[in-house]
Amino acid sequence: VGRLKFLLDMVETQEEVKTYVCCKQCYSPLADAGNVFTVGGAEGTTGAYVNEHGIIHQTMTIREIHDRLLWYQGSPETRDSWFPGYAWTIAYCRRCHAHLGWMFTIASDNIEDVSEDRPDRFWGLT
Repeated sequence: VGRLKFLLDMVETQEEVKTYVCCKQCYSPLADAGNVFTVGGAEGTTGAYVNEHGIIHQTMTIREIHDRLLWYQGSPETRDSWFPGYAWTIAYCRRCHAHLGWMFTIASDNIEDVSEDRPDRFWGLT
């Protein structure tokens, strides 16, 4: 219900005021709310995903982000990816160093699968 209220509020205010997805810690604007989208094969724009340690991450998928406001740790990893055909890299806020989520990049052997709903990269923000 909370996700639906958030999305409804986003849609209702889209024309009136520019809405941003912000860092949960320092409120830096990370992306225009209009860049929230559904990845092909997913059930919606947000989902509850469980990592290998049993931690649940409520994650929203974003098509474009203000990349200069993020820094990444590690190399892209396909193991345990929540989105088949994509590799993940941990993403942090450059300003406050909070964990934001992951950048997902299409795995090289799936490059022919790039389309409108399966871009070559996107972000999953938690």
